[in-house]
Amino acid sequence: MKDASKTGRTTGLCLVLIGAALFMVLGFVLERTSPNGSCDFEPIYYHARFLIQHQDPYVEESARYVQLQSGGYLRSNTPTPAKEISIPCVYPPTALFLAAPLALLNWHYAALIWMALLAASIVTAALLVWTAAADQAPLLAGFLLGFILVNSFTLLFEANAAGLAVGLCAIAFALFLRRKFEIVGVFCLAVSLCLKPHDAAFVWLFMVLAGGILRVRALQTLVVVALISLPAILWVAHVSPNWRHEMSANIAMISVPGGVNDPGPTSVTNQITTSAINLQTVFAVFLNKPAFYNAATYIFSAALLLLFVWAAIRNRNLPKYRWIGIAAMSAFAMLPVYHRHHDARLLLMAVPGCALLWVENRLLGRIASLLTLLAIAATGDIPRAILQHVEEGHTFTSTSFFGKIEMAVFAKPAPLALVLMTLFLLGLYIRSASINRNAFGSDESVKESAT
Repeated sequence: MKDASKTGRTTGLCLVLIGAALFMVLGFVLERTSPNGSCDFEPIYYHARFLIQHQDPYVEESARYVQLQSGGYLRSNTPTPAKEISIPCVYPPTALFLAAPLALLNWHYAALIWMALLAASIVTAALLVWTAAADQAPLLAGFLLGFILVNSFTLLFEANAAGLAVGLCAIAFALFLRRKFEIVGVFCLAVSLCLKPHDAAFVWLFMVLAGGILRVRALQTLVVVALISLPAILWVAHVSPNWRHEMSANIAMISVPGGVNDPGPTSVTNQITTSAINLQTVFAVFLNKPAFYNAATYIFSAALLLLFVWAAIRNRNLPKYRWIGIAAMSAFAMLPVYHRHHDARLLLMAVPGCALLWVENRLLGRIASLLTLLAIAATGDIPRAILQHVEEGHTFTSTSFFGKIEMAVFAKPAPLALVLMTLFLLGLYIRSASINRNAFGSDESVKESAT
């Protein structure tokens, strides 16, 4: 048995390492060879550069990009002339503040360092999560994590900030639950919140609800966020006194019908390979009116969030079940507000919960793992590209109810898969609060120190 267990751990770790190697090789090669390489790094880099030059980053002025080009601050392989570039800034002041050191460098070196940080955070997160799951089901965890990594190469190719935010968030949570290097975890989670708040916010909220040491770490994280936010906001407010209004206007501009973040079925987010994965995209298929799809999404999400609150409070003295709770939360976090497939790498955090269920209840573990695999595939690079190719030339109709159902199922698989995963895992998390506390194994109630 010991040899079999050792073999399983070795094989599981190899699957993670193979996935990590393919993730980095494909990501770096595509970034170097494509004119669109590091395209998602452009907004945060350029607008941080404007801030350094004491120019308002939230107001677009194409002439400023020409100035960047002369100083080596515009990438040489940009697909459009510098004078035609116009990228509205939707990042908060804290993100620009954190990116400022890189913005001091020319594009080539800044992009290289950014990609290295992104790759390191995602791979480190995967290894820490595998370590947390290896005692239960190392082979299953290795397969799921390897599958996530190999289907995340566009995250590295496009250099999206979600890679760094999600990676740091997963690192922090794994360190907190394993009670190791927790001060490092506090800083990791704080940086994640400052970069992309909508990626890490629900993880932070779960920690507050779970209580015990997780709540302490969440509050400590909030202090670090405040320490980062104060100089960031003062700096931006000095350069751009109306930054809040301007940033809100930029977000609204790209979210209106016809904008790049429009969840409607006729927008660019309707393409599977570039699709948004929040729940508004599904409701918009049935009635493409913001008042409807936003209200429907918020009501549905609020109901689920209330269940999370109840279950987390009931389970606060059962640390074992927190992996199940965070697995459900990792899927739910994608639904209420705008997210794209890059943000779904947060599903890394669902793997230990699946491993726990796999050992304690094989049927529930298989269902949880299959639903998690479905969500990973629906948001993963290779399956999305295959599905996009299969559907090329097919025109979905929204003139009939069944046509809308077909569009929702085949053109919006990601949010639907995330809903199924959320409902099942949240149901198990609620169940653990309502039945005998030995339902998933021996009772692991512990008194946690608040220090």
